[in-house]
Amino acid sequence: MGSGGSSAKDKETKQAEITKVKDDKHHSGGNTFLLLGTMGVGKSTIAKQMAISFGDGFSEGDRSQNRQAIVKNIVSSTMTVIKDAADDTFPDDVYTHMDAIAENNDAASPDDMALLREALLAIWKDEAFIKAFDSFQPKTYSHELEYNASCWFKTKLSEVLEDNYSPKNEDIVKCRSMTTAVSDTTFIYNEKEFLLRDVGGQVQYRNQWKEAFAGAQVVLYIVSLDDFHKQSTKEKEDGTDSTSNRLIESRTLFKDIVNSDTMGSVPYVLIFNKTDLFQESLKTKPLSVCPIFSKADGQRESESFEEYTSRCQRYIRTYFSKVVDEKCGKEQKNIHGSQDNIVSVNSYFTCATDTELFKAVMEKSLLAIWKLMETRLTKAGF
Repeated sequence: MGSGGSSAKDKETKQAEITKVKDDKHHSGGNTFLLLGTMGVGKSTIAKQMAISFGDGFSEGDRSQNRQAIVKNIVSSTMTVIKDAADDTFPDDVYTHMDAIAENNDAASPDDMALLREALLAIWKDEAFIKAFDSFQPKTYSHELEYNASCWFKTKLSEVLEDNYSPKNEDIVKCRSMTTAVSDTTFIYNEKEFLLRDVGGQVQYRNQWKEAFAGAQVVLYIVSLDDFHKQSTKEKEDGTDSTSNRLIESRTLFKDIVNSDTMGSVPYVLIFNKTDLFQESLKTKPLSVCPIFSKADGQRESESFEEYTSRCQRYIRTYFSKVVDEKCGKEQKNIHGSQDNIVSVNSYFTCATDTELFKAVMEKSLLAIWKLMETRLTKAGF
């Protein structure tokens, strides 16, 4: 057989790839929802929940990939906790098992996995390690993701490390990993197919916005309520570090996107995520630790904790909604502007790891979006 020829099978494969690209281009220009937000706000968790609640769920391949990610979460957080602790915090056996984990980390074969399982289970039985894990404070975003996942899986470690383990939906939702590339999730609403596109790390880079945002009809912008007390650290050109509040960073990115030429007048849905963590944090940290809310009252004598939590949520929602209000004001002052071009925003509060709550919130959100899209089509003469 000549090396320069193409078989019929090769031609069929090539044609299938071309058809898929055409379909993807057509789809991306149709009913596409953009999933945007800063790092760590729960975008990937929301994409998973959309697949569970409104899509086809997860294939066996998806579950296998997530199983690998779960093991990686556990391995990485275990190693980080041990390395972060002072020397001689643990008995010699723990350090010996840590070396075994490093040697068999890839778990490329059943034998590797068996050695990895043995080492992990031994470490997680050590009282000194459990104490260190429970008091661990992640120093980086990636460590925070891995640690939060391991907090969920530590009670079912033996099950997770079994060869025949297949993650349940709840396990997949709890698994954590950074999204660095574009990730698409298909879902159905009102018997119509939509594409939820998470552009991952690309949202941080303006020069990629035009390509990444192309064809979007709706933006779901995710905000982590619990970011009000968290800081991110970046290295400056002079080699020193600068810190900034994560919630303020999120609002800055939202403002940049809303006012960009790329997004035009698409409707926005603000999803305020992590209501559970927000409520827990407010028990020990007032909202005023966030610089933008430095003058906000703590819990008043006349209000319950639930009322205080709701008041703080309203402050944050208003802080973000003003971005759209300000843009609308500018558009209305423009004599060439049209009401149809003015951006709109709806907002909702949820906990993305709570499947039932998330589904109820998203049903309300999708209903509002659906009505808005119908209105716009009617005005356009369709």
